Amino acid sequence: MKGFLIIKNIILSKQTLLLVYILVWGMQAYSSDILSSAFPYNYRYKSFKNIYFPIESNVVNVVFQDDTGLVWVGTQSGLFSYNGYQIYKLARETDIEYANITAIVQVSKEYLCIGTNKGLRFLNLFTEQFENLYPVTQMVKSVRSLAVWDNKLWIGTNDEGLLYYDFQDEFIVHLPLDPGKSKSIVYSFEPADGRLYIGSYDGLSCYDPVKQVRETVILPEKFRKLMVNSLLWDEQQNCLWIGTEGYLLRYCLNDSRVEPSLALPSNTFKTLAFDNKNNIVIGTDNGLYIYSRSFGKVNHILHDLRNEQSLCNNVISCSYIDRNNNVWLGTDYGISLIVDDSAFQFIHISELTDERNGNDFTHIYKDSKGGYWLGGTNGLLLFDKNGKVKCFNIENPKNLLRHNKIRCIYEDRDHIVWIATDAGVARYDREREKFVHYNIVDRLNRKKANWAYDVYEDEYGSLWIATYLGGIFIVNKRELLAHDDRVLFRAEWNLSDSLISTKVSEIAYQIETDKYGFIWVNTQKGLARIDCKARKIHILDVYPNRMIYDGIQSIWYSSNNEIYKLNVLTYTSEKIGELSRGSQVHSFVLENTNIWVSCTEGVMAWDIVSSQRTGMAFSGRYYQAGFYDRQHDVILWGGYDGISYVSTHAIKSEKGAVPVIVTAVRSNDRQLLPMVDYAGSSIRYQNKIELPHTEKNLTFEFSTLAYSSESEFYYRLGNSKQWSKLEPGQNRISFANLHSGRYRLFMRNGNSDDPQLSPVTEFGFTILPPWYASVIAYVIYALALAVIVFVIIKYIRRNLRLKYERKEKEKTLELSNLKLDFFIHISHEIKAPLSLIIAPLSTLIKETKKPEHKSRLEFIYKHALKLNLLIHEVLDFKQMDYTSEDTLIRSNIELCSFIRNILDAFSTIFADKNIRSAFVSNGEQMWMNLDIVKMESVISNIITNAIKFIPDEGGQIEVSIIQEEQTVAIQISDTGSGIRREDLPYVFIRYLQSKNKERRKDGSGIGLYIVRKFIELHGGHVSIHSAGDDCGTLVTITLPLSGDNCVVSMQNHSQADSQLTPLAGKPVLLIVDDNVEMATYLAEAFSEEYCCLHALNGKDGITIASEHYPDIILADQIMPEMDGIEFCREIRKMSQTALVPIIMLTARDDKETELKSMKAGVDVFMSKPFDVDKLRSRLEQLLQTRREIEKKLCVETTVHSQIKEKETDTGEAFITELVSIMEENMENTEFNVSMLCQLVGMDNKQLYRKVKQLAGVTPVDLIRRIRMKKAAVLLSQHRFSVSEVMYMVGYSNPSYFSKCFVAEYKISPSQYASKLQSERK
Repeated sequence: MKGFLIIKNIILSKQTLLLVYILVWGMQAYSSDILSSAFPYNYRYKSFKNIYFPIESNVVNVVFQDDTGLVWVGTQSGLFSYNGYQIYKLARETDIEYANITAIVQVSKEYLCIGTNKGLRFLNLFTEQFENLYPVTQMVKSVRSLAVWDNKLWIGTNDEGLLYYDFQDEFIVHLPLDPGKSKSIVYSFEPADGRLYIGSYDGLSCYDPVKQVRETVILPEKFRKLMVNSLLWDEQQNCLWIGTEGYLLRYCLNDSRVEPSLALPSNTFKTLAFDNKNNIVIGTDNGLYIYSRSFGKVNHILHDLRNEQSLCNNVISCSYIDRNNNVWLGTDYGISLIVDDSAFQFIHISELTDERNGNDFTHIYKDSKGGYWLGGTNGLLLFDKNGKVKCFNIENPKNLLRHNKIRCIYEDRDHIVWIATDAGVARYDREREKFVHYNIVDRLNRKKANWAYDVYEDEYGSLWIATYLGGIFIVNKRELLAHDDRVLFRAEWNLSDSLISTKVSEIAYQIETDKYGFIWVNTQKGLARIDCKARKIHILDVYPNRMIYDGIQSIWYSSNNEIYKLNVLTYTSEKIGELSRGSQVHSFVLENTNIWVSCTEGVMAWDIVSSQRTGMAFSGRYYQAGFYDRQHDVILWGGYDGISYVSTHAIKSEKGAVPVIVTAVRSNDRQLLPMVDYAGSSIRYQNKIELPHTEKNLTFEFSTLAYSSESEFYYRLGNSKQWSKLEPGQNRISFANLHSGRYRLFMRNGNSDDPQLSPVTEFGFTILPPWYASVIAYVIYALALAVIVFVIIKYIRRNLRLKYERKEKEKTLELSNLKLDFFIHISHEIKAPLSLIIAPLSTLIKETKKPEHKSRLEFIYKHALKLNLLIHEVLDFKQMDYTSEDTLIRSNIELCSFIRNILDAFSTIFADKNIRSAFVSNGEQMWMNLDIVKMESVISNIITNAIKFIPDEGGQIEVSIIQEEQTVAIQISDTGSGIRREDLPYVFIRYLQSKNKERRKDGSGIGLYIVRKFIELHGGHVSIHSAGDDCGTLVTITLPLSGDNCVVSMQNHSQADSQLTPLAGKPVLLIVDDNVEMATYLAEAFSEEYCCLHALNGKDGITIASEHYPDIILADQIMPEMDGIEFCREIRKMSQTALVPIIMLTARDDKETELKSMKAGVDVFMSKPFDVDKLRSRLEQLLQTRREIEKKLCVETTVHSQIKEKETDTGEAFITELVSIMEENMENTEFNVSMLCQLVGMDNKQLYRKVKQLAGVTPVDLIRRIRMKKAAVLLSQHRFSVSEVMYMVGYSNPSYFSKCFVAEYKISPSQYASKLQSERK
């Protein structure tokens, strides 16, 4: 069979030539069982898997494997574990997090003993936490070495000598060699022949458990003073290997003979170990030495800068052989690992040549003379049977090539070696040991064989040359050999020539032949089958990437990521297998009955007969070329900067894959710890865990802990039958946003369904639901739902019952309110004549001199006031139902003078009932923002109640105001009959009166209810204290000084004592009242101070006011034709009377009427009956205030007149611009204030202030008014419907448009249009 080879240019030294000779000699060995030994032992230690730690922890002191297979690494700065993929930092946030770890042993299945420069620590493998397992061992300070032997923990220290801890008796013992000597450093332990040998600074000693003594082992005088660094027991030869300074000694236990086996001056034998070939692995400060006991030879391995897979550092502190015979070397710059791979052995190019240039080996071939040819992108290497190595490339004058790119290596029927390169074909001349290059063209000299891809000799002695862009040349070999290579050679045939009936593509890649004599050529236009005898060409619609003939009846080829088998007789194709997406086949190798495929994802094999995969697969291996050496049953694989050789016998005898172990679980890139994040032991010791609902992004890390490069992981989750494959070198599975529930994760190493070959590991994990989704929560939800349903049903039934009761109550209340309204109306009518009684009486009492007449008038005045009080109670009873009572109209009041005025109003009653009043305050003035009307009602009600319950012989009422930092307290106390304790909780209940008949006075029972309601509206509270009957009552009102009660800005002004400036004439007083008697009385009362005018209704009042311009107006609220409120509105509209003060006199002193009056422009609201003196004071005060305002306005008008004129012009232009913008965007339904701000270039607040100042309305109102005016104009034209007008002015909602129109014009749009139309008719 023909083979292929591409090789780089390598120049070999004499030393390398010897190694290559051993390589060739080894390949010529007969038995494949000894193939690996035919290669020199040192090749195994030329390619390492290097493991690096954080820079501060790269100095490795010790390597240890626990009974589960996990490797533990002690460094100069901390403890680590390694699962073959990830490095885990241990002992975080402990006192040994950055300690110097010097020794590790396993004292039990559960615990590791860690020796550090800070003493001993015991690591619980189940919980991954450090524990004080043996407290007595805490006395040890600095540990150098450890061993577990004879049920004791042996401890070698740096400054305390040798100690051991007895696990059974739980005590610690010192074992010095000589009590008189200082305690030396203990470096190593080694059990051998029932004894424990100790290597220390003082030499070699041993401990005899029978004698229970430590004795010095006598060495020859030459070695007696050397410190013993390492020991190794050789059970096969029954000897102990001793590593000292510069020597490797062999100590025979039978005769106690000591002999040096290896001398390495200036080297310290720091560590010794046996590999699986029984070679001694020696770690020194000067690299690695491999000593063969069989041949007595030693090989020295050092770090090579050219090879990334060489020893990572020359200082080797420790070595360890794990249970899979892998060799671990701890250095000063990480770990170098030799994987015991019995199948693949890799040889780096640096071991074959001293050249620094690398090579990508793409073709390998063995000729009939026993020579091995390796070709690639950088030249060609030849290893002949004599051990000579030749390197051919364009830079070597002696072994010159025209081009370094080797496409094919072929040996013809006469055993002549040909190569195809990018510079044409060349023949190897064995006599001259040089290549002869040929320049081949077609008959017409149009096509050249410069880019040659493949060469083949048929049975007729013709060479077939496949080229790129030159087609397929057919050359007579004899003529070519006889031709002068310096002259162009014209080929006899070219299958791409236009003279051929079936033209072949000019681009040809590969040539294969079958046993039937057909030639198969892979071309750009398809696979060509050529029958040389019949001279026929058949081109198939098949486009291979690579192909090979299986020697039976099929061409195996790859197309993209699929592999097919083509029958050479029937031309039928059968799909054999499919690789992973994006994977490509790089080479085929025929080995007996197997086709080996090297592809992107690794190496795998198919059986030729059954067309099934054999189960032999090696992921993560990538090779460009392969060759089967039938003589030695070896497959050589060529790759980047090296070759791998593999014994097929070793592959087929390999055991099945080892099970997978989960080594860590991460959540959001944070490793979960046992007893912290989940219950139970470490993840390596259990197959299921429970996690909280917050851990829903999980990553599982796992390994076989075999530390082999052949792992190929597959996994599936839950009940899925589809196995998913991880990328080579990956050992992580991540799941994001997992829901609460139970999961099962299945993992295996290998793609076989046979559990013997690929055992399946099942790992279960549960994500617990949040508390609100747990079973208990759902039970609670069900119970709560049942309760809710029950409550809803009960609520519905209750509402139906209450609805019926409410209807009955409404009917009763309606009838009651009709009666009450009638009664209230009569009370209002009574108030007017009562005012005409009380007011003149007060004047008559003052003017009457006779005592008997005065006493009678006082008696009448007293009962008139009582009648007035009863009428007020009736009105208060009705006012409790007004919703306006819940609204506060605040104003700034001075609290002290406010309460004094209220007390003064009761002075007459106090005098009549012999009641002494007192007022106390801790401040002269207290300003608050309160509702004057409601606060007056509160204080009056409390004082009225106090008056009721003071006995006839008299008593005292005291009002005090106490101002604190945050509150003001108003306390009203009396010496009346008091309140019983059982009645105190109910005094604030509406309509409730005491059950004690003696305490039931005239009243409605709502006074204190009003008090509490009004005080709570102000944010305060009220309380009543009474010790019982005849003990008096104390009412405390507490109001907060913060919030709305606080006065924002108040300046205390002293009242001016100066009198009004005398006027030229009397002020004009306009009295508007339909009651002639009342109007006459008022005119007489104020005739001295004012010039009085009288009108009987509002209309007459407007007429008189417009003619005489009164200085002040007194108006009644209830009048015919035009009432007092409407009269006030009209007065305010007139510019001449807009600032005239108005006092409203009315019998309706309810709060709703008062609010309406204030909105209409009334300055003072006074209820009937009124006090004449108080009214006179109000008149004088209002006149004085008006004169001050007029003076101020006069000054401001003079100062700002010019500024206003300028602002008027600018404002008009701005408003005109706004209206223009609004008209342009009239139809835009999305036009609003924000868009208007963008168009005029102003922010929202600035536009609001300017429009409000100029137009007196907000921007929103202005837009709405412009739209409404536009709508009115459109409707007046009678050309559009209401809907059309709505859209034309930018509205889309008919109801909202109609609402805005009604607000502007008081009628709907349709009514407006109809009204205009009727007016035209």
